[in-house]
This record gives sequence, C-alpha cells and structure tokens, in this order.
Amino acid sequence: MLRVAGATAATAASPPIGGDEPEEQAREALRRIAAALEQVGAGPEHAMSTRLYVTDISR
Repeated sequence: MLRVAGATAATAASPPIGGDEPEEQAREALRRIAAALEQVGAGPEHAMSTRLYVTDISR
C-alpha cells in the first residue's frame, strides 16, 4: 500500500501555482501526486481515493 499526503500547489517563495484559481491549484496538486506515484512505479490509476480540502467554497 502506498499513501501520498500533503500535496498542495504551494511554493516556497511565491504565491501558489494557479494563483487564486482553485481549479488550477487542484490541477497542480494532482500533478504532484501523479509525479510522486510515478517515482515508485505507480500511477493515478492505482489511487483508491482522494480528498480535497477547500478553505473558501464561495470562490
């Protein structure tokens, strides 16, 4: 079993990738998850579930 946690669109020195666009931030977080899975020979098709946390659903 493999678990990937804590994927965000945050960067160390600038605003998150995708700026204020939740869809773009989600795409970046999922891209990072796919990259982590790839490093161990897995892919998104091996994921059983995902969770997204939204801090401001009105946006």
